[in-house]
This record gives sequence, structure tokens and C-alpha cells, in this order.
Amino acid sequence: MSRYRIISINPDHDVYVGWDPGNQTFFLQVYHWAQHEDDGPFIWKGVFLGQYSRIVSFVDDASVYAHFSHYAIQTLQNDKVTNSSKNRTQYDYLGNDETESPFKNLSEQYQRKFLKAFLNMGCTVYKKGEPYEGAYDYYYHSLTDGNWIARIVFGKNELTKDQLIKIVNIISSNDLSKGFVFSFQPFSSETHMIAKNYRITLFDYNHLKSFAYYWWWISEKANELSKLLNHPFYILDYGIGPKIDNKAVKSEVYEIGNELNSFDGFRAMQGAFYIFASKVNDPQLPRELEVIWHGVGEWRC
Repeated sequence: MSRYRIISINPDHDVYVGWDPGNQTFFLQVYHWAQHEDDGPFIWKGVFLGQYSRIVSFVDDASVYAHFSHYAIQTLQNDKVTNSSKNRTQYDYLGNDETESPFKNLSEQYQRKFLKAFLNMGCTVYKKGEPYEGAYDYYYHSLTDGNWIARIVFGKNELTKDQLIKIVNIISSNDLSKGFVFSFQPFSSETHMIAKNYRITLFDYNHLKSFAYYWWWISEKANELSKLLNHPFYILDYGIGPKIDNKAVKSEVYEIGNELNSFDGFRAMQGAFYIFASKVNDPQLPRELEVIWHGVGEWRC
């Protein structure tokens, strides 16, 4: 079958599309960009015989996840016409034209991934600084820890000691609780020592991967909770606020709690709880979630 990497809409995602001659269908596979390579896609469309035999219907559905250039559509349609069974690799890329590489603007791509990881935590950007000295500064409001600064050092620029001291001064003068720095370049031992002393977390590529996947997974569980509980069909008003009165829903919510607890204990549950609380409209729903989870006692044991 043909298989190509394509431009993803969501910075969290790596998206692949292609033509499956055996099932006579176009298909789409969505992975988290940092998940283990042996894990399968968490979204897979085009698995049944003839499910997407027409390029128009396929692109209509798949455009939620990927950007389809004219070149991409033409290439996929040609694979169908020729009934292509050529195996492709992740380096076969459907960009805006045949010369574009998936590694074009790589620094910009990872800036987006870094920023999205913080948004997945439930943070919000309240200010963006002007680029200077090969870096961008973003100011975040955290649900639990006040305000932060996140600096992205792009290209091949190295984070100098003087720049790190400037971040420390920004944290102090703006009454921020902590700082984060992401760079493709490795950090020196001296930089690590300074950062540790001043509550600054340093991210290299591998650290970003684990951090991004962790909070993406938890945010997905928070989204599941939101869909289950933030639904008028399940809410009965007894005069004292909403009440979830559906055993099946309660059971699903409790099972999500189990999954979070197995993933990273109470810390993961707490993260999902705060993200959920930031998403729902009714202020009573977080309390309902707490009740369904039986508080925190049994989860901390």
C-alpha cells in the first residue's frame, strides 16, 4: 500500500495517509508525535473494504486531522488509479509540493509542540514577548502554580549563562513562580546547576517528548470526562446544583480514574481533574467528579 506522512492540523499529531489496494480504500492514521514507535495509531480511518473509495469523501473526513494540498490530493488519487501497492516510509511526505520535506522548518514545528504541551496542561498564554537573542518568551497562567515564563531557544543558538540569569531576573521582577526553557542544543553542566538553583526546568528534545506525551494523554482523559459529565442528559437539578444520576456514566468516570491512577497515581488524577475543571461550564461539575471518585483518600493509598 502507499503510505505518506502529511501536514497535521494539531501539533500533537503525526498523521499518515495512503491508498490500500487490498481493501480498495484511502486510509488515515493518527499518532501522538512522541508515542512509542511500536504503539499503533489512536485514530485509524479506512479499515473496511471500500470505506473511502472516493477521494472527495475521504478528504472531507480526514481534513479534521490533516492539511491536504492540491499536490497531496493528486498523489493519492494517482495511487488509486494505478492501484499502487508500493511500500512507503515516513520520509515520503505530502507537503505543499513534491520538493517539500517533513523536516522543513523543524525548529518552528517543535516550538508549536512545546507550546501545545503547556496548553494540554490546562495553562493559558497571557503574553508573548518579542523575539530576541535567538529566543521567544511566552508567559503562561497555570491552574495551580500561578504564572510562568517559557523560553524557546530556536535554531542552533546556545543558552548562555547571561541569558539564564536574565530569565531569573524576569521571574523575580514579574513575581512568577517558575520558568521553563526548551532548546535543541544540549545544556552544559553549569547551566543545569544554575537552573536547578533558580527553579528553572530545562527541556532538551528527549525531555520534551516524555513531557508532551504525558500531558497529552492526561488531557485526552480530561476530554473524555468532559464529554461524559458535561452533558445535559445526565444532569438532574435538585435545587442544590447538578447531580449525575446515571450508573453507566458513573462507572465509566470511575474507570477513567483507575486508568489515570495506573498511569501515574494521584498526580495524574489531579492533573486531569484541574484540566476538566477548566473545560466545563458548570462550577458544580468538578464537585460531582470528586464525589464519583470518592474523594482522594482511597487513591492515595
